Amino acid sequence: MADLIRSFGYDDDTGLPVMIIRKNTPTLKTYRFGARVPVSYCIKLNDAWMYSEKHNRHGSMGFDEDGILKPIPNFMQIMMKTCIDIHQLFNLGSIEKRQKQKFKKIASFVEDGLDELVKMPPQPKKLVTVGEYEMITEARNEKGEIEGKTVIKQPLIVKEPLL
Repeated sequence: MADLIRSFGYDDDTGLPVMIIRKNTPTLKTYRFGARVPVSYCIKLNDAWMYSEKHNRHGSMGFDEDGILKPIPNFMQIMMKTCIDIHQLFNLGSIEKRQKQKFKKIASFVEDGLDELVKMPPQPKKLVTVGEYEMITEARNEKGEIEGKTVIKQPLIVKEPLL
């Protein structure tokens, strides 16, 4: 769809893949100093199954953020809500004119990106140097006297920063 751009990234909190949909705007206008960051619509990997007719044909039950069991809408309800949300969020014109055609294009745009979203690997862990450690080894003879000493200094590298 010419009005929208699809890209992929990772959720800052979980590190899981996400599909990011935003309006097609020129880069120079979008990222000028002091300009607003463009609005995006995000679909998380954990929610991708809801956008599949094969996996969410009849809806199901699930827990919300508060731990309350609620019905999850079926594929058609989710896709219709997503099309309306994207249409309104990016101001893609009048909703009355050619509504079926517009929503069909938005729905196929979302569905076309699901395969790539599902196949994305988890975000690679970044190695971070948090300090340095020193390892000292001493060689002793039978009497317990030190005959040699080796000092090795190495950077301390971890996969995630310790906070």
